Amino acid sequence: MALAETVMAHPWTPVQIARALESPTFRARLALDGRVETGPVPIGIVLGRRVVDLLELDLVGVDPSRRRGGVARALLRSLLASERAAGIAEARLELGASNGPAMALYEGLDFVVVGRRSRYYPDGDDALLLTKAFA
Repeated sequence: MALAETVMAHPWTPVQIARALESPTFRARLALDGRVETGPVPIGIVLGRRVVDLLELDLVGVDPSRRRGGVARALLRSLLASERAAGIAEARLELGASNGPAMALYEGLDFVVVGRRSRYYPDGDDALLLTKAFA
């Protein structure tokens, strides 16, 4: 899937995405642009893993030309709502501390920072650990 290669600093390979989609624990949302002549083109993706009553968000990406248009927010809201209805108690994720736009997105969805991993990423960026409780 070319989308993952264009939207992520440390992208998932098409094989990794395919394996995740085959797993019964993974949950996914995909946004498509059907207005192109060649057929639907992926413009956004959210992948998460359900572990008992917890949803781990592993991949959120939007085509750069479609960012700031609400695609990621809509995909995340959809996935979080369906998983909450299915009984999850909490959603978690991590992101690079320097990723201000992503942080604004997650704060707008009521995620809160609960931890930090110093120099976690290969480029030296810290990882912020975020959670959203459904109580």
